[in-house]
Amino acid sequence: MKIKIIKSVFHIFVLLASVFLICEIYGKYLDKRIEELYHTDPFAIDKANGLAEKDKGNVLLALGLQQEDLLMMGSSELSSPVPQNPKNLFPNNLYQNSVTYTGHAYVQNFLHAMNLGANREAIGRNDIVIVESLQWFTGNEADINGTMSNFSELQFYEFLQNSQISKENKRYLCKRFIEMEGHREIDDYAAISNKASENKMYKLLYQTLTIYKKYINHYVVHGKLDYPQTYILARLYVSDHIFGKAVYNLVQPYYFLRGRFMMLKDKFQAYKYLKTIDLSTEESDTIEVDWDIICAEGEKEGRTSCTNNDLYVYDSYYTKYLEDKYDSLENNSVNVPLMISAEWKDYEFFLGVCNELDLHPYVVIMSTNGFYYDYIGITKNKRDEYYDASEQISAKYGIECLNLKDQEYEPYFYCDVMHLGWKGWPYVCKKIVEHFSGQAD
Repeated sequence: MKIKIIKSVFHIFVLLASVFLICEIYGKYLDKRIEELYHTDPFAIDKANGLAEKDKGNVLLALGLQQEDLLMMGSSELSSPVPQNPKNLFPNNLYQNSVTYTGHAYVQNFLHAMNLGANREAIGRNDIVIVESLQWFTGNEADINGTMSNFSELQFYEFLQNSQISKENKRYLCKRFIEMEGHREIDDYAAISNKASENKMYKLLYQTLTIYKKYINHYVVHGKLDYPQTYILARLYVSDHIFGKAVYNLVQPYYFLRGRFMMLKDKFQAYKYLKTIDLSTEESDTIEVDWDIICAEGEKEGRTSCTNNDLYVYDSYYTKYLEDKYDSLENNSVNVPLMISAEWKDYEFFLGVCNELDLHPYVVIMSTNGFYYDYIGITKNKRDEYYDASEQISAKYGIECLNLKDQEYEPYFYCDVMHLGWKGWPYVCKKIVEHFSGQAD
């Protein structure tokens, strides 16, 4: 009997070792092919944002960071539809490095912090910029559906494995994830209770759950979650109960293997993406920049683009999003708060993680189109309170920032109601260059 058990264990071990070895060999093959494809046209990959293969993975981002690119993090403003988008202003004669971008709509401080923690080794000493949007802080909570749709289990695991990050910040990551998943959780306990009187099996299950409900509520997932296995890991990580701690240690080998397979999946998805796009082999030219000329040209372009409204937003945006409902927008956001969102804690989480990782991002506190926000009832005083608080918190963590609160009413600084435009992006890019070259005031 003992010999059979030993043989079975040995066979399982050999099988697992064989699978692991095959995955490692395949992973090395993918590394080589990805490297070759990436260097066919690295700038096309670096400039891309909104790619799940890049924003939720590690491979494509790490390749860009090898080139000592500036890492620019943000959300939808990175796709601002103006020629002065930073993708067209870097590299230049004043800043030789190119820029690699990460983030798109609904990617905010929580996800950006997780990304940095997961990719700290690849980042090295690269310059970093994060663009903070006022829209992230409206209301009580971030858009949970948007956040969870952009969540990366791989980056979550890598963050927890980073020894530079404190247990406190790892617990915050887990608790915040649990909190957001919890909003989407469906409790089946009541359904089982209702069926207990109809079926003996359900009655037995209900009695068992009642006895152990205290523990099951901590360690078992009820209903449909987006990431149930990661949810369980997070619950175990933050557990203060001896049972939870014991189970957490027991499941570490499983999550280690799961993480390794996720790394392989990330490589495969990166390779698959690179195989499907047109890589031109053309290098990005270093452009000559004269900020005054670029801004003057931007003003001309803005003037010709904004002809059907007094908000200084481009015509098609006004027609599509504002024209038909313009009258109903007046003062419709008077009661929208800016200072109570859970995003404030995520902002401090991001800055605290940067401190622990010895990273020094340049925080751009993006303001907004003052004409529009006055009209909808979010007053200048309320907005200034947000801008000033953002700057003060950044200073608390020793991180420098660019506060754009004085540019709210400058025509063509924004191209719509919230995104940097023809004059806004050149101004921000100029400040970025000055900051990292030591020329800032």
